[in-house]
Formats: sequence, structure tokens, C-alpha cells
Amino acid sequence: IAASLPFRGLMRACRPEQWAKNLLLALPLLAGHVWVEERWLAIVVGIAIFSAVASAVYLLNDALDAPHDRLHPRKRLRPIAAGEVSLMWALRGIATLLAAAIAGLVWLGSPLFSLCVALYAITAVSYSLLWKRVFCLDLFVLVGLYLLRLFAGAALGEVALSSWLLGVSFFFFLSLACMKRFASLKREAASGAVHEPGRAYHVDDAAALGVVGIGSVFSVALMLSLYLQSAAARTLYADPRYLFVIVPLMIFVLLRAWLLAYRGAVQDDPVAFFLRDRWSYFALGVTVTLAYFANLVWIL
Repeated sequence: IAASLPFRGLMRACRPEQWAKNLLLALPLLAGHVWVEERWLAIVVGIAIFSAVASAVYLLNDALDAPHDRLHPRKRLRPIAAGEVSLMWALRGIATLLAAAIAGLVWLGSPLFSLCVALYAITAVSYSLLWKRVFCLDLFVLVGLYLLRLFAGAALGEVALSSWLLGVSFFFFLSLACMKRFASLKREAASGAVHEPGRAYHVDDAAALGVVGIGSVFSVALMLSLYLQSAAARTLYADPRYLFVIVPLMIFVLLRAWLLAYRGAVQDDPVAFFLRDRWSYFALGVTVTLAYFANLVWIL
């Protein structure tokens, strides 16, 4: 049995590149300038728990969608749809990941964090089964999944979430959600399709999604600019003026991604695109440098 374990296929089906999203759990501690070692250890465990739950949801989603994925030119290459991973091994993987996540929750002993994880799992599964087929609402569910990570990190780190952080994050994630749907519609249009299978969108909706997504980019910039002039910023930063450079930098990174999406160069989830994009790492390096001079370790 061990010899037949499709390890590489299971790892691909777990989509480890998506685990980067769970680093958002650390953002509330960074934003609150909390450097307590025990809380950071808890955050590391929390990130592992969210990664395990997210991978279990991906396996479940791919198992349920396998018949439809086999008819899709790109999704047919997913391990379960391609037959690289059997349904039985997918179920075993789900059970193992959930068992590890539950063990981690018991070790942490945080009821509020456990509630956030449960809400995340329920929302993610319901998104796969229902909400992704509901016009427009699917975008806000995706944003909610991002924001749940922030709430989970705040619960685990025992810090309060700033309304500024939530505002900036909402528009940032809304832009990413629109970009994800936009890129999918661009692929369908290129193949001659009139709508995206299993979704409520037609290829003509891509233009409207682009307007909302790009508008959200400038909403992020506006919220961040207002924050850097607020009393809250002056209490946290030695000199917030250094951080104003981050505003055009963020516009550059997001707007560039959108222009590439219009060209059809964003083929996957936007997070995967940013992980491969060297300009994103350049922007991150500049941000860290500016934060250092502003007597911070991050932008919020």
C-alpha cells in the first residue's frame, strides 16, 4: 500500500503554492507591533493548521469536480481528474489533513481561533458547492475567506484588528478576487466559449470585472493614504512620511498585474502570479526598507 502512495500527485492536489495566503495570519501581530515569542509560535502553528484545512478543501473540491474538470482543457490536468490520484487516496488525504488540523487546534486551545477555522472550512466548502455559482456574491465570499485569516490571526495573537487594516485589506482582496474571475473569463473567451462552465459569468462580464478590480486598486491607495495621515499612524510610526512611497508602489504592482491580466498573461490565481513575479519581490524589498526607516517592520 505504501508503495502505491501517489505522493507527488497528492502534493500537487494540495496546492502548496496557495499556503502563502495563510501568512496573512501574521499580519495583525505585525500591524500591532507585537513581538511576544509565545504568540508568534502560536501563529506559526495556526498557519500550518489553515494550510492543512485549505488543502483538505482543495482535495474535496477536486474530487467533487473531477467529472467536469476532465472536460476542461486546463483543469483536466489536475491530479484527481487526470487519474494520478484515486478518489480513495484523496479521501485518505482529507482525513489525514483534518486530523492534523484538529490536533493542532487542541494543542493551541483557543476557542475563538477554532471558531475562525471552522467558519473558514464551512465557507470554503460551501463556496465550492454553491457560492462560486452565484453571480457577484462569489467575489465577496472570496474576500471573506481572506479576511477570516486576519480575524484568525488576531484571535490567536490576542490583538485587536484595526479598522484601517480591514479597510485596506477589503479593497485589496476585492481587486484580487475580480482579477481571478477576469483571468478565467479571458481564457474562456480565447477558446471561443461564451461563458465559464460552472459559473454565472459570461465572457462579456470581464470588462465590468476589470472596472471593479482596477477601481479597487485606487480605493486601496486612498485608504492607505488616509491612514498614513491619521492619528493612529502617528502613534505607531516614528515618521510615517517614509511610508507614503508605498502608495504609488502598491498602485504600480497591482495596476501592472491588471494590465498583464488584460493581455492574458495572468493564467492562474493572482497569488500564484505574484509569487512568480520579480517586481512583486522588488516592491516587497522596498516596502521593508521604507518600514525600517519609519521605525516599523511592515506597512500597517
